Amino acid sequence: MPAFLAHPAQSTALAAIGLYQRHLSPRKGFCCAHRVLHGGTGCSGYAKAQIRDLGLWRALPLIRARFAACGEAADTLYVQRGGDPALSRRERRAQARAQRRRDRHKERCCDACECGGYSLDGCIDAIPLLRACGPAARHAKGDLNPCDGDVGGCDCGDCAGGCAP
Repeated sequence: MPAFLAHPAQSTALAAIGLYQRHLSPRKGFCCAHRVLHGGTGCSGYAKAQIRDLGLWRALPLIRARFAACGEAADTLYVQRGGDPALSRRERRAQARAQRRRDRHKERCCDACECGGYSLDGCIDAIPLLRACGPAARHAKGDLNPCDGDVGGCDCGDCAGGCAP
């Protein structure tokens, strides 16, 4: 009987870790805090080795302990890089989520002077320069480039100035 049939949970766990390592980990933009602080293998590599060597059920307590140590390593790195030691991980994650939302919003709506697509729907309130133009800018036809000073019927002057309908 093939090994993957004899131990389906173990095979599934190893396959899931392999998928994570190949497809998700390279795209997430950061690496394992435990590996950065202490060297050696990252948590996914550690988990894979433990499952392969000990089996899934005996490896789980070790993997759980490693994840806890990784969290502590993340705390240490955060403080070493000038972060507020009083913030909990939950608060830091909330701040990071809020920053990612702001960044996505900025990418989608862009700065009034850096818009390339000139599709300003839903972005008027995010761009102070255009907020004063209100509905005229929101429903403008034709010239939607705020950097040349006009958004539809609203004369916005230059990017440093304010809007005047």
